[in-house]
Formats: sequence, structure tokens, C-alpha cells
Amino acid sequence: GVHYGQTVRGSGGGGELMTSSARNLYTDTMVSKRRESWSDHLQLISAVKIGGEVTALAIMPQRGENELARYFAAGDHTGRVYIFRPDGDLALECDSATNSSVTALGVMLMRRNESIVVSGHANGDVIFHQISESVHQEDAVVNDDLHVLSVEIVARQSMVRVSPLPGVQPRARNGGAGTIKRSRGSGVRGARTGADTSADASRAGESTDEAGGSSSGESDEAMSSEGNLVATEAGNTGVRITAVEGYRIQQQRFIAVADSAGGVAVYKDDGHVLHAVFRATSPVVAFKQSTHSVAWLTEDGVGAADPNTRELRTVGCQQLNGTSVVHARFDMSVSSKFFAVSQDGELLTGFVNVDNAKLGCAIRNRRSLGLNPGSTVATIKGYVFVAGDYDVGVLNTTAAGRKPPKEVLTAPLQHLAAMFGHHLREDTRGPALVVSNRGRLVVV
Repeated sequence: GVHYGQTVRGSGGGGELMTSSARNLYTDTMVSKRRESWSDHLQLISAVKIGGEVTALAIMPQRGENELARYFAAGDHTGRVYIFRPDGDLALECDSATNSSVTALGVMLMRRNESIVVSGHANGDVIFHQISESVHQEDAVVNDDLHVLSVEIVARQSMVRVSPLPGVQPRARNGGAGTIKRSRGSGVRGARTGADTSADASRAGESTDEAGGSSSGESDEAMSSEGNLVATEAGNTGVRITAVEGYRIQQQRFIAVADSAGGVAVYKDDGHVLHAVFRATSPVVAFKQSTHSVAWLTEDGVGAADPNTRELRTVGCQQLNGTSVVHARFDMSVSSKFFAVSQDGELLTGFVNVDNAKLGCAIRNRRSLGLNPGSTVATIKGYVFVAGDYDVGVLNTTAAGRKPPKEVLTAPLQHLAAMFGHHLREDTRGPALVVSNRGRLVVV
């Protein structure tokens, strides 16, 4: 054995291993230290290429061998959605019937062999894809290679029709932190889109009157002949979908969709029924899972809406210090913690409380990384990934107290591409996209 304080000489001349006792641990001078690399912690499974620019990513909920996700989805600038297996095989290609870029993807497991993939687009369109999974009947052995996917577009919505007008509710930038505001969303119980009869639309309108409008009392929304909420004469052009999330609340399934104008639409089941519309204080950057309400994080605060009573509570986020949140993801193990990229290029760590009577949001720490505000973040247990213009950084989030995440490694995009034999041009820049799930799959 080697004892502390000993010098061990190798059998080949010149090589020495120096060990130090604890009392000399901090007095020795370190000449060099090997820096950890991406491949030390993450194993490359596959690399895929699609015909257009990748603009959105999501990991699907089905689990396979070793609890690894069986599929992940990618959207491109042409509006198409691709579903891949982790080994790189293309499982399905979905035509969204729109040429607008995919700006957000959300997935929700409906049944054991059925899920909904919701694609939000730059023109405000929201497409609901029903993905069915079947097993090849010729062989009773179940494995990933025998799973066959099929797709059907079950609903198509547009946030231009349902979103509140921008500017109807004044935004107090970084103001009112800690002060909870309550209002009512617009209810559209049973309102369906598409081939509705006039009687259905009439019933939807009566239901809206019962539920009540927004707290401001302004008539900024109207009911169309199909039973949808539509924008008024000013129109709602340039609406881009920013976030999509699925919820299970009191044995009911909801899918929430947010746009760049601050509108939040809640659909029931597979997207056929528009359940309610809410107005956030500022554009939503991320949804938060909750068993009691549809909750979200905005650029400057947090909101929670009860889809049944239509009550909306909002509160500003403390300690933002004049900046705003651009992109955020909630921690996989501590659901109240989030990591966000600020308008000033900082990595923020914050906490929200939406399930108790007291709504709250506060920034705990910040780390200046000089990030592009368009950078994306993803989380796994104990770590956060930050994809910037030229690299993907991995930071440890287990620091005690109010300490910011500690950088573990940085992988330049050039190096990641070289891992699978691809060469990126020197002028290639991001921001890159990164996504993860509760398992161990990370997609860049």
C-alpha cells in the first residue's frame, strides 16, 4: 500500500507519483489538472440529421430498456415533426399541414400505447398529433425494434383566434413582487372547433356568460360562430407559441398552450375542446407541473389558474433586479426550483410556490455567464445543461445554501459534432437546443 507522505517511483525511469499528507494538502502547488470532458459523463448513442433547421425538441414519455426514453421528437423550420428512437432510427414523420416553423413541442401520455404530441408554430397554429404505438404481432417478444408508430392529426387550433389582445392588461415590469393579484379567466365550457352546429355554439356562448369574463371588465374577446374566443378588430398578428404542457388535474386531462402575446389557452382531452383562456402578466417562458392548477413562469413573475373555477392568481418575482427571464426549465427532482436564462445573459436559480394559498416567486442566486438571451436550458437530477452560441455547459446544482450552480464541464459544439464524424464550419453558432427528461436521455 501507499502511505501518505511516501514517494513511489515507477519501474520506468523518471515517472514519480507524489502523495501528500493532509497537513500539506493546501501548501502544494498544482502544475496541471486534467479537465473533465463530455465523454467522461455522457455516452454518445446516436446522431441524426433532418432536412431542415431543428427549432424545437421534446422527449416522449414512453420508457424502454434501462428506463431510457423510447422516443424523442424534433420540429423543424418547415413545420414538420419527426419522432426518432434513441438509436437514431426514424420512427415517424408528421406533416403538420402548416409551413410555419415549430417553436414549441409538448407531449402527454394519454393511454399506455397512445400519446399526444402538440406542436406550436410561429404563426400561432397549434397542431395535436395522436401517436399510437403497436407491437408487431408476428413475434410475441416485445422490444423496441418491434414497436410501430402511427399518427393522426386529431385537432388543429390557432392562438390568433383565442388569445387575449396584447396590451389589454398593463404590465408592471418587475413590479408588485409579493403582491398577489386575482382575476377570472374566460370560460368556454364545451366549446368545440371545426364542424360545430349552431346549437353547440349557442350553448358554448351561454356557458361563457355563466363563467364570466376577465376582471378588467373590458370586452376584449368575442365568441365566433364556431364557439372559439377570437381577437377583436385590432387583431392579434405575429403571435408565436412559446410553451406547451400537459396536466392531470382532478382526474381530468388538460393541455395548456402559451403564446408570445401573454395568452394562455387550456384545452381538454386531445385538443378538441377549448376549456378556458387566461391572460398572463407577461409572456410565458415555461409551464410548471401541478396537481391543482395550470401554473406558469413568465418573464417577470408566476401565475396559477384553476381550470375549473377559472380563478387566476399572479405575483411578481422578487430579486430580479431589473432583468427579465427569457428561457427557463424546472428542476427534475425539486419541482419548485427553476433555472433560467435572463435578458442580461445570467443563469438564474429561483423558487416558486403555486400549490399553497400563498403564491410566491423569488430568485435565489445568479451567475453571470455572458449567455445569449436565446440560450436554452435543460435539467436532470443534480445538473443543469446550458446550450449557448458556441458550446453546451454542464453545471452541478447540488451546492448547499444560496450558492450558484458550479461548472463541471463545457463542450464546444465543434467537439460534439466531431464525436460522430461531422465537421461544423468555424462560423457556426447557436444558440443550440438541449432537452432532457426524468431519465438519463439528453438531446442536443
